[in-house]
Amino acid sequence: MLGDYEQTMAWLRNLVRTGGYIVIEDGFLADGVAHLPPAEGYVGHSETLRQLTACRDVVVQESICPMEQTRSVNQRNTDLIRQRASLLRASHPAFEQLIDEYVARQERETRTLGTDVLCAIWVLRRT
Repeated sequence: MLGDYEQTMAWLRNLVRTGGYIVIEDGFLADGVAHLPPAEGYVGHSETLRQLTACRDVVVQESICPMEQTRSVNQRNTDLIRQRASLLRASHPAFEQLIDEYVARQERETRTLGTDVLCAIWVLRRT
């Protein structure tokens, strides 16, 4: 992202002709989650939509990923990251601490996604 959604859209829309489409895949805070340090920068659903449309572009489609699907995909990705990290540690022992920190960060983010942050895809038409 290039800042919050409003800043991102203001920049991206300059690259898209009038009537063209912009696709954003990201997320927003689940209901009842006011602020979440691991998900810094995320806002609630209504504020997300307000920021996405601040330049008067139109949301033509919104797809909110089911939590179970998000958890499943993220678990698979985390497993693959762990496997690759194991190979990297073996071939680059000097970077073991960096690799372990990266894996731990990915595991924390995976726990956040699908519970406190809902994943979504938005298709916007530039006006």
